[in-house]
Amino acid sequence: MKKRLFLHIGHFKTGTTAIQATLANNEAILRRLGLDYADEMRFHSKHSKLAFSVYRKAGVTTLMHGYRHDQAPEKVWSHLFDYVRNSACPNVLVSTEELIRVGAHPAAEAILRDIVRDAPSDIEFKIIAYLRAPNDHLRSWYNQLVKMNAMPVPDFNQTVTTVMEPVHVDYSLALKPWISIFGAENLHVRAYTADLKASGGLVNDLLSTVGIAYSAKLQEPFTDVNPRLDESLLELTRMLQIAGYSKDEVAWGQHVLGSFRSDQYEDDAQTVQAFEEIIGQSRSGLRSLRKLPHSNVDFEAFRLSPPRPEDPLVADTLALVGYLMSDVRRLRQNLYGRNSELRQRIDSLEERLKELEDPRLAKPRNRRSGAKNKPKTA
Repeated sequence: MKKRLFLHIGHFKTGTTAIQATLANNEAILRRLGLDYADEMRFHSKHSKLAFSVYRKAGVTTLMHGYRHDQAPEKVWSHLFDYVRNSACPNVLVSTEELIRVGAHPAAEAILRDIVRDAPSDIEFKIIAYLRAPNDHLRSWYNQLVKMNAMPVPDFNQTVTTVMEPVHVDYSLALKPWISIFGAENLHVRAYTADLKASGGLVNDLLSTVGIAYSAKLQEPFTDVNPRLDESLLELTRMLQIAGYSKDEVAWGQHVLGSFRSDQYEDDAQTVQAFEEIIGQSRSGLRSLRKLPHSNVDFEAFRLSPPRPEDPLVADTLALVGYLMSDVRRLRQNLYGRNSELRQRIDSLEERLKELEDPRLAKPRNRRSGAKNKPKTA
């Protein structure tokens, strides 16, 4: 009987971590439903060794996240094929977003092609990929690169044009190896949309692609397993990292800037909605004054200049200035405290030098406790 091996290949920032955590936490339930989320080579709920072993042989050095294993990829994948054939389930699934990078490395594609060519004939491959709207994806991946702090990250424009691998921009390139090696008929491309973020939505979509009904018994993580770095803190974090600040110092900067920004304005969407109401009130008031008999006010010109909310960039800049002022004050206080300590030490040393130069200046010292008094003479 043929077994089906599903390769969930990403893309990055399409809920892969949430999917992996849910599948790993519910493997017993899933096996009863006919899906084996392979525990072979699974680390942190994902199967990245499948990808990293290929990249290592292909000579890839970037974003390898400390991978040091020297096992040949052919051997790694052979272990997976044995696992699939011995599984009690008709469907086996492995997941790692690292596989989507194959399209950026032709040598890796060639290695994977040879591995699949030599795979057992009783294994049927199915590929699952999620894609996100391009700009949302680039912004989210930029955020992730800053959060990981695995390398110096330039500004967004430079990162997109010079740092990010082309599979983040060209989805055709990202999927090309999978179409070429496995055939378009075996590739399932799913849209990662906001509605999938609701409870159970993403895992339900994945399981339906496998052909398994979602079970209400599946337990999902209670918290976001891969939270996004607050966009308002993103650029400050990036600059502090480039400047060589420690992890604790970066965290302190995030805390301070976050407090300043929260003082500036609340949720952006709430602010926009509130200002829409204010603009409506302003224009309504101007309309009611148009027919005043004694007025030289050009109310139409006024209508074209309604109240406007402050540009978020200005608010962020003000928050950054506030953070910098706080940091300067903190450094100044530390410097003053250090100077005071050094001043006291210098004064003590100078006093001691004077005593050494002229013993008559030495201050009387207390006798040691417990010392006996000399007897008085008659």
